[in-house]
Amino acid sequence: MVFENQLPHLPDFGRTPIQTAIPMLTNTIDDLYPQEGNPPQGWSFGGFLTLKPAATGRGNHKLWWAGLANLYWWCDRERGVAGLIGSQILPFWDEKVLHQWHTCEKAVYDGLEKS
Repeated sequence: MVFENQLPHLPDFGRTPIQTAIPMLTNTIDDLYPQEGNPPQGWSFGGFLTLKPAATGRGNHKLWWAGLANLYWWCDRERGVAGLIGSQILPFWDEKVLHQWHTCEKAVYDGLEKS
């Protein structure tokens, strides 16, 4: 059930802006995982589900989540890969750390394509 969408009736829930309550702890988040064409998104008991392939190479039904100190992870059971970007940077949703997360994830998938 960790990889199953528990909120199929809310396919755009992650696109609901999250306004910061304490700016020194978190930035405002407009979209948790922007994707071209705004495909449906999902939520499982373990975190956010990317239901459609992403620009990084991530495929269907990949699980990810994040922590306050800009900690981001993802798990792709089909491809047999997972990754973690960890920092101790505030506020949350730091653009530079987000960029590193996506760059790292893309490098992992690009490496899989070459092997």
